[in-house]
Amino acid sequence: MSTFSIKKFPIWSVEVDDVAGATTGLFKVLADAGADIQFALGRPKSDKGGDAILFLAPIKGKEQEAAAREADIRPRPDVVGVQVQGPNRVGGNFKLTAAIAHANLTVRALVTTVDGDRFTAVFAFNSEKDADEAVKVLNKVVDAVPA
Repeated sequence: MSTFSIKKFPIWSVEVDDVAGATTGLFKVLADAGADIQFALGRPKSDKGGDAILFLAPIKGKEQEAAAREADIRPRPDVVGVQVQGPNRVGGNFKLTAAIAHANLTVRALVTTVDGDRFTAVFAFNSEKDADEAVKVLNKVVDAVPA
């Protein structure tokens, strides 16, 4: 049995002003609707400042989706997430990204973190098809990594 988990998930986003506190109200709206946001990534839209974009997941169910849409948060079919979690290993990011590159899949974004002896990598792909293929490729890689 693998000590890794891999899951695909939809990503939502919203444009915000690039100022202090711009996302606070959005997180409140989602929390009030019962959303347990487990992935959030904000970044400026350009190096000139002014506008930023916030990516979020998961947003599930009618109440959460309605609250998100009311706050102008929209699903992004062109940004599909794949999360890999498992034991932290030296060279882990290399093995994962090499497998993705070998499969000729383009990574739109990548965020990795380590907490103690566990790591999380979140890849963003341009389509459901690419994300589905990445899940297959990554499952083969993690099954071959010794625990």
